Amino acid sequence: MQNVYIGIDGGGTKTNVLVEDENGRPLGQARSGPANIRNNHQLAWQSILDGVKLALSKASMRLDDPSIRFHLGLGLAGTEVP
Repeated sequence: MQNVYIGIDGGGTKTNVLVEDENGRPLGQARSGPANIRNNHQLAWQSILDGVKLALSKASMRLDDPSIRFHLGLGLAGTEVP
């Protein structure tokens, strides 16, 4: 099974996604819309999913590939606000 790492930086104006292999080599990256869960949690999760799918497509991968074990690191704007 292949290990793939996805890093997500979800900000108030844009979301950056980076996909790497287990040796830290970049495989794909993408940018999508805002991911501030305090302002609009539905838009935030959609931006995250859009960015992940785009970055994976650039790496010729899909989220539903059973031969890949995905590991996710996620930082989002707005999480510090109750």
